[in-house]
Amino acid sequence: MSLEFARRLAAVTQQPLPTTTTAVAAAATTVSQSTTPAATPPLVEQLPSDLVESIPAHIRAAIPVRKLVEQSKYFKIPAWVAIPAVALHLECLREGVRMAPLSLDRYPTYLLGQSPVCDFRLEHTSISRVHAALAYHGEKKCFVVVDLQSTNGVKVNGKRVEAGRPIPLPVDAVLEFGLSARKYVVRKGAASKHGVGLPAEKSLALDKSSSAQLSSTTEVVPVTEEPHQQHAHIPEHAVVAEVSHFVAQQASVVPAPVVPAPLPVVVVARELRHILFKHKDCKNPKSLNPSNKGEVVTRTLSEASALAASIRSLQSVWSEAQFVDATEKFSECSSSKKGGALGVVRPGDFAEDFEMHALQVPVGCVSDPFTTSLGVHLVFCVRLAEGE
Repeated sequence: MSLEFARRLAAVTQQPLPTTTTAVAAAATTVSQSTTPAATPPLVEQLPSDLVESIPAHIRAAIPVRKLVEQSKYFKIPAWVAIPAVALHLECLREGVRMAPLSLDRYPTYLLGQSPVCDFRLEHTSISRVHAALAYHGEKKCFVVVDLQSTNGVKVNGKRVEAGRPIPLPVDAVLEFGLSARKYVVRKGAASKHGVGLPAEKSLALDKSSSAQLSSTTEVVPVTEEPHQQHAHIPEHAVVAEVSHFVAQQASVVPAPVVPAPLPVVVVARELRHILFKHKDCKNPKSLNPSNKGEVVTRTLSEASALAASIRSLQSVWSEAQFVDATEKFSECSSSKKGGALGVVRPGDFAEDFEMHALQVPVGCVSDPFTTSLGVHLVFCVRLAEGE
């Protein structure tokens, strides 16, 4: 933990954990008076010049800076990469049973492997740290897979591919990584949780049943076979100019670190930690923090939200150690005594209003404050746990 962060956190914690309106107001005043805005690390502010020159503006705008910087050590984004023209996902099957799918509608590139730098963590022992890359090919209008010199290789439709060579993945193509028994099938549309844990044939029947029910109550707008052709008349330089204009307008504004808006589909299990700020109207409004266990919380929901926002703003980029330290001082959940650890959280482990936010937090990031029946939460994502 840095000395600067320790100083600012100490400024908030000089008094006992605030549970009343007066205490919250005092804590907020202390934070505002004692916190000197820290210089944003270069990792958040800007890309290295070589990446700025090699990556088109519209691609840079679509991928978080930290992801670009960290993953560029393993995969250089080629000139042919483009924003996906259609929604796609990877259906995951293990011995005929459908597992959680992998959504491909967020970024134009993804890394897969065991390393925390990867977008999708594949935990099988035969998987290399950074095993493969997926990238959307603008000319071929599909994702391609690139084996990043993995030890045990990548298979497409049962045949091992040549390392370093981009291999097109049309709809229904089957991917295999290393010696893992899981097969990933390219599918059109957004990922769906329907049928997870069921045999593939039963899962497919469930999907068809759900689709039929939806079509009976909802007007469906037909989509052309090649949706990207609808945009073919827009020249690329116009897209770049529009993005550049927006970037120029925002140049004078210091961007706040914001977790991307939750996706409608939960994709991957995550190892999480959290801080819980209770309020007088929440379920069980008593602190379970060892420092004031049993004390009745009298702050309002708005005050709890303000306190959570104050703690969140202490750092633009949080380390796990910093989050653990803040958890032990502020969280009113029983998990505070173990640094807020929730372990690996999978779809269905917690209430839906918690999971819809918590299971979308990127690795190494802290969520914005969000509210459930238990109180106001801040969540830190330690790692993805797709293969567990």
